[in-house]
Amino acid sequence: MNDKLKFKSGLLFSVLRYKLDYEFITPDTTYDPLVPEESYIHLNYLKLPAMAGYCFINREKWRITPFIGFNTHFLLNSSENTIQQNGEKLTFDFNTRDLRKIYLSAQLDVEFEYFIFSNLLFSVNPYLNTGINELNRFGIVTKPNAFGVEIGLMYAINRKNRSCRYF
Repeated sequence: MNDKLKFKSGLLFSVLRYKLDYEFITPDTTYDPLVPEESYIHLNYLKLPAMAGYCFINREKWRITPFIGFNTHFLLNSSENTIQQNGEKLTFDFNTRDLRKIYLSAQLDVEFEYFIFSNLLFSVNPYLNTGINELNRFGIVTKPNAFGVEIGLMYAINRKNRSCRYF
């Protein structure tokens, strides 16, 4: 197998957050304590990525590897935090009846790795993630898009070489 070809997977915990702002038009301009002002919805997922990459730059102290792949997200639980117009804060379980328990996404990222020592590696990994199927089965159609940066340290026990395939 080519030493520059890399694969990665694992189990990750991820949270999708949405903010809902409520706009009500009423003849009375005063607030109603029973009407929400805004809500924050948190969806907690277990994410299983399957990524393939190609290490195209491999130097003595650093390397760069772009990756592309898919993620499978399993819905674990959810919550909703609502702020009423009178300032009262309410927290309760979000109704997940119409949400898919599993949804898929595609991901593109670039791994920048720097060797601090021969067996200690610092990595920065910017990524772009886009939903393939909708989160909802009915109602509002949502395909989550996300971007971010993962930062980490990796330590290898008994590391023998600096090829792209091995840490």
